[in-house]
Amino acid sequence: MKKMSLASYVGILTGFLMLLSVHNVWAIPAFARKYQTSCVTCHAPFPTLTAVGESFRLNGYKLPNDELYVKDKPVSMGAEAYKKMFPDSVWPSDIPWMPPVSILVNSNITTNFNGPETKKTKFNLPSDASILAAGTLGDDISFFTELAFDNADSSSKVNAWLMYQGLGSKLFGDNHLNIKAGTVGDQELGLPNARNPGKFSNSDYLYHQALAIDSHPGMELNGFGQIWRYAAGIVESDTTQNKKDYYAAFSLKFGGLGYSGINSKSASEEGISSSPTGYWRDDSIRMGVFAYRGFKDKDPDNAETYDRFGGDIRVNYSDLSLVGGYAYGKDRSITFNEDFPEQNIWFGEVDYYIFPWLIGFSRYESITTSNSDNSDENYSDRARIVPGFILLARANVKATLEAQFYTKDKFATAADHDTSFYNNMSFSLNWAY
Repeated sequence: MKKMSLASYVGILTGFLMLLSVHNVWAIPAFARKYQTSCVTCHAPFPTLTAVGESFRLNGYKLPNDELYVKDKPVSMGAEAYKKMFPDSVWPSDIPWMPPVSILVNSNITTNFNGPETKKTKFNLPSDASILAAGTLGDDISFFTELAFDNADSSSKVNAWLMYQGLGSKLFGDNHLNIKAGTVGDQELGLPNARNPGKFSNSDYLYHQALAIDSHPGMELNGFGQIWRYAAGIVESDTTQNKKDYYAAFSLKFGGLGYSGINSKSASEEGISSSPTGYWRDDSIRMGVFAYRGFKDKDPDNAETYDRFGGDIRVNYSDLSLVGGYAYGKDRSITFNEDFPEQNIWFGEVDYYIFPWLIGFSRYESITTSNSDNSDENYSDRARIVPGFILLARANVKATLEAQFYTKDKFATAADHDTSFYNNMSFSLNWAY
C-alpha cells in the first residue's frame, strides 16, 4: 500500500477544517464528478458561468447528447419498454447512481476604513454554509435543492424546485416551453447579463441591494433557442393580502456559443474537455431586459406595490468582458395612495482574465433618487467603485481581494454607526466540493 506524505495529511486536514465555512454560490461539483470534468468547464470562475455552463443550466443540467458524456451511469427506474405500455404502467425514469450532493464554502475578513472606532475589522469565519443537491430524473425532469445556513443571524433556509422540460415540444419545439415549480426566480430576477448570483465580486450589485427583489415560492415558464431565452413567473408576495408578484425576463445573444449549446466545441465523443488557457472565452454580445411587479406590507397598516425594470448589455472579446446596465425602481402606498421616491441605478463593469487563474475586475455603480431622503438609507443618493482580484488556487478553490470606495454618500451617519456606507476592503476564500 502506498504511504501518504505529510503534505497529503495536511491537505486532508485543511479540507476538513474548511468544511466549517460555506457560501451560497451556484457551483455544484457533483456535476464535475458525474461527467469527470473540471469545474472550469462550466464556471469562469465559480459562480460565474461560462457559455457551456449557461447552456447546461438552461437545459436542465444536461448537455446536448448528454448520454455520450455521462460517466456516472444513472440507476434505472423502469425499463424503456414501459413507455409503450403507458398508461398501463408508470412512465420510466432514472436517478443518479451517486448522490449528487455538494458543499459550498465562504469565509471572509472585512475592514472598514472609516466609520465606528470599534469593530473596524470583522472576521466572518465562517459567514454561511450551503449543502446542494441537483441533477436530472430521466430525460425531461430536473431538480435543485439547497439547505443554507447563515452564521450572521443563526438562520437556515430551504430552497428547492422541480422543472419539466419540453411541454408541447412537437408544437413549439424542444425546450421552447418548460415549467418550473418551487423556489423560483433566483437566476431570472434582475438584469439578465449581470445576475447577482453570478457576480465576480463578493458584494452584491448595488441595483440588487436597492431594488430588494429575491426568489420566492411560485411557478415559472421558461424557454430558450439558439440566440434567445425567456422566463416569466408568478410567485408569493410579501403581503397579507391575496396578491401575487409577477416577473419576466428576455435576453438575446449574438456570436459565441448559443444558449442551446448545440454548436459546443468543448464536447467530443471521448468526453468533455475545456481548454486550460481559454475556458472563459466566448466572443459575443448579449443584451436583455427584465420587469417585476410586487406587493409588500411596509407595516401592518400600510400595503405597498412596487415596480422594477431594467436592461443591460455584455460584450465579451477574448480575455475582456464589458457589461453595463440600468435599473429603475418605484414604490407606491396602496393604503395611502402615496408615491415613494423613484430610484435610477446605473452601473458599468470591466473584467479581464490576466491568467487563467488570475482575474481582475472593477465596477462603478450609482443610485440617484428623486426627492432623496438623506435620513433613510433606502432612498439616498450614493455611488461607489468596487475593484478587486480573483485568484483560482484550484478550479474549485477561489480567493478574492476586493474594496469598496464610496464617491457619493448623502446618507446621514447614524448614531449607532450601523447603517452608514463605509469604505472597506475584504478578503474571502470560497471553495466547493
